Amino acid sequence: MNSTDCVILFPSVKHEYYVNWIQNKHNKKGFVTKLNKKEGADIVVQNSNTTIEVELGTSEVLENARNNVKQFDRVLICSDSTLQNLSSKIKHQKILFYKIQDSYLQFFSYLILVL
Repeated sequence: MNSTDCVILFPSVKHEYYVNWIQNKHNKKGFVTKLNKKEGADIVVQNSNTTIEVELGTSEVLENARNNVKQFDRVLICSDSTLQNLSSKIKHQKILFYKIQDSYLQFFSYLILVL
């Protein structure tokens, strides 16, 4: 393994950590969620037609957003650092942007208003 391999490995570990952390926070608040281990949304919130997508800037962010908008009523995109860049590129009424650390609090407030 060389230094390039290490750089490639760390983002996916970080991504998986964030996805699992966010899912656990939502489950503790009583929401039923499902992790998507295949292609598509990272987390699906059952009974609300909502997805939570963790974006760290290493995937096809725009393509993911387009696909999620077609499948879900609400798309919550969470990021740790690329938030301003993402929100300026992606404009859609179904999409909300939040920092990963704030996502579960903001998500609950949003659902209370919408549902």
